[in-house]
Amino acid sequence: MTRVANVYFVTNRMHGAISPVAQTAVWLRQQGIPHPSVICTLHKAEFARLVGTDYSLEDKWENADAIGEVIPYSYLLDRPYNQGECPPAFRVPTVAAFLDVVEKAL
Repeated sequence: MTRVANVYFVTNRMHGAISPVAQTAVWLRQQGIPHPSVICTLHKAEFARLVGTDYSLEDKWENADAIGEVIPYSYLLDRPYNQGECPPAFRVPTVAAFLDVVEKAL
């Protein structure tokens, strides 16, 4: 039996030439995600808790840490600007590596 997951892309980007939701959706389409569900909020951890998130991927340590307080698996995407801020067990090198972790768990 195949398990279906709800996938949300949550941004707190609040500026730019186009809306944050549209900007994020454009980037996600460029990454091969044709119809992303994009949510814009400054309260990512609260959103994760409210929708019952199991897995989260962030590039900002503070967000990953806050989300990790309310859900089981909060990962940090490895970037030059967030080195040394996260235990290696919860750091992934790429989005694809994160998806592999999630797929294996399902």
